[in-house]
Amino acid sequence: MYLILVVMVAVVIYRGWPTRQETTVLDVLDGDSLVIRQEGMRKEVRLYAVDCPEKGQAFGPEARLRTRELALDRSVRLTQRDEDEYGRLVCEVRLPDGRILNEELVREGLAWWYRQHAPDATAFSVAR
Repeated sequence: MYLILVVMVAVVIYRGWPTRQETTVLDVLDGDSLVIRQEGMRKEVRLYAVDCPEKGQAFGPEARLRTRELALDRSVRLTQRDEDEYGRLVCEVRLPDGRILNEELVREGLAWWYRQHAPDATAFSVAR
């Protein structure tokens, strides 16, 4: 029993609890990439567990437009899950009305579950 508790504490310390912050979306680069202000600097955010088509691909412009409609210039709550190899924050983005942007894009057919980077996020496998 104690061993399990020690392992769980070690995992939490190693990986850390997801961090949360309130911020405003300054720009939308594409359907799954945003720009926010963090500690006075512009920082890129990649949406956790989902992937949208790129601007030059079919439905890429629609994904970017919908993300802009939902999040641009709005106060959002980020839950950081990771930081990617490009230094971007990888986050779940909660919109002012309580919806989660990541899930909303999947629900609307403009994103899909990004299994490679979030294999345990099975809630994103099918739009609810």
